[in-house]
Amino acid sequence: MDKVIQRFKVNISKGVKDYYEVFIFDSKLGMKTAFQELGVYGGFEAITHSWMFSTLRAGKVQVLPNCGIIGFHKGNITPAVISHEMTHAANHYWKNHGKSFNLNKVSKKWFDHDEVHATMQGYMVNEFWKQYKGRFKRFNIWK
Repeated sequence: MDKVIQRFKVNISKGVKDYYEVFIFDSKLGMKTAFQELGVYGGFEAITHSWMFSTLRAGKVQVLPNCGIIGFHKGNITPAVISHEMTHAANHYWKNHGKSFNLNKVSKKWFDHDEVHATMQGYMVNEFWKQYKGRFKRFNIWK
């Protein structure tokens, strides 16, 4: 991808091998151009693009751990934007794995899903910050 200044993985949850790859671009234009090459168009400030890949091994279908990519540009990395994109990632992950989280129907199961969803989203935001902050400390960009 063009003009990537950082690239790292964010796992879905603690102890889960599934992950999203995060790309941080030097500019908004660089990010948009890279995603247009993937066939993703629109007026976005950041983006989560999800998929579900599988392979056939020993006659069995095996889902691969790469769940998609999340793109940011360095001019718009805020807690709100990160949280927003990680929420998309968590929601897409659930959808792609056949899990339902109906916000209109509150029940015991809803509260269980709400807790898991919030924990997953919080974990992903924390993973992002650890990777992002740690990498920029080396360049004295992050204080």
